[in-house]
Amino acid sequence: MSGNAVTFLAAAVLYFLAIGQVKGFAFTLGLTTVLDLVVVFLVTWPLVYLASKSATLAKPAYNGLGAVQQVARERRALAHSQADWTG
Repeated sequence: MSGNAVTFLAAAVLYFLAIGQVKGFAFTLGLTTVLDLVVVFLVTWPLVYLASKSATLAKPAYNGLGAVQQVARERRALAHSQADWTG
């Protein structure tokens, strides 16, 4: 979000200070930044939200978090075994 704000600010400064083709570039940069924000809020965010609520996509085999859960299990097992050794 902050990256888009800085990009839009730079596009606005360029647009008001530049002439010719640079002004056209600044307009295009600002327009694509605004469109990027629109796509994020109206398309990407709702799709990610729906995917997070889906029971099928919540399975680690589908969402790529299976390896993370495996590492967590191994760390817990290691912590328990070390606790057994230390008393």
